Amino acid sequence: MATVNPGKIVHPLGLAISLALAGDLTLFALLPIFRVEAGLTLGAVGVMFGVNRLVRVIGNPFAGGLVRHTNKHKFLLIGYSLAVVCTFGYAAAYGFWLFMILRIAWGCAWVLIYLGSMSYIFDVTTMHNRGKYSGVFMTWFMIGLAAGSLFGGSMADILGYHKTMWVCGYLALFAWLVIAIMIPKEINPLKSPPAKTIKSTLIAAVNSYRHLLKKSPKIKPVLLFYSITQFANDGIALGTMSLLFMERFPEGITTGSISIGLASISGISIAFRYIISSIVSPVFGSFSDGKIGRTPIVMLSLFLGSVGFIMLAYAMTIEWLVFALFINAMSVGAALPSLAGLLGDTSPKENDAQALGLYASAGDLGGAIGSFFCYGLLIYIGLNWVYLLTSAGFLIILLFGFNLLRKPVIMHNIVQSK
Repeated sequence: MATVNPGKIVHPLGLAISLALAGDLTLFALLPIFRVEAGLTLGAVGVMFGVNRLVRVIGNPFAGGLVRHTNKHKFLLIGYSLAVVCTFGYAAAYGFWLFMILRIAWGCAWVLIYLGSMSYIFDVTTMHNRGKYSGVFMTWFMIGLAAGSLFGGSMADILGYHKTMWVCGYLALFAWLVIAIMIPKEINPLKSPPAKTIKSTLIAAVNSYRHLLKKSPKIKPVLLFYSITQFANDGIALGTMSLLFMERFPEGITTGSISIGLASISGISIAFRYIISSIVSPVFGSFSDGKIGRTPIVMLSLFLGSVGFIMLAYAMTIEWLVFALFINAMSVGAALPSLAGLLGDTSPKENDAQALGLYASAGDLGGAIGSFFCYGLLIYIGLNWVYLLTSAGFLIILLFGFNLLRKPVIMHNIVQSK
């Protein structure tokens, strides 16, 4: 088989995923603000932000088992087709059940898109360049996260909610065309197995996860902490960003002759948070590799998270809110590389794929529960109290959680040093 230039595969994959993310990130920025136009209550918004993650919790292990035995190009095209339908659907949908169907479909689309993309990357890279090209792909991914929310929020103040979602739908359609035209149909051709083999593959995948947890119980605290982190930072902080600015600055912000609309502020704040966390993440990751170790960095992330949520609860000026978002982004940037490092430290090398699958599902579960919890509480209490409860939870975990992570990692490091 001829050698494939990884860049010719990875860059189109990255471009496509960054375009496809526009609709989802725009929805996070706009739906709390435009929920009446979408026919949703405040509690229903939380359901929409969480249900797609629940789909991913269930779908990741099964799709991971299937992608090895199916045509990857078709796998991706199905995912992007669903993304196109969902994003256009957001523009036209009205009411709880139609949005629910679209968000479930988006959860399925994301599983197919992400796992299909990573499978292509693994196929075209080697152990000598896989880290480099995985980093290139993640850079595109982070660009999509930041640009999607920034673009969607800014466009909504000009075009309104529905027209903005139509534009995002065309971006998703362009992403589909990128995959259809620029990604080869086959890299490492495999014969499609019969249905019985696929079924047995799925059963084997479930059994492998059970075996991993039994064989390596040290990863359980890591999965728990990642789930908690995503509960707070994804489910609550990200899920309420636009709602926060809607409460504090309902008319938008005016600075001199410049007026910034509420949707733009929401998009900018989400983009700012992603940009800061992506900048500081490698720094904290390097610290966790050194003498400081990973567990203290995780504990620092909890402390920063607690401080950040207190500030979000009480900040009433734009300057203090920006500082609060900066602290929250620092918390995210400290937690993610350290917990990922802990996962690698505590899981057997031969079970890396299964450990990553469990890790992704734990994060999705935490984010989903966070959205349900937050928007459920908002029916009864104010947003500032939700933030304060989250801050208190971080402090409690900080006080009692150190040994839970510390002991397994020290034991692992002793084994490694020998």
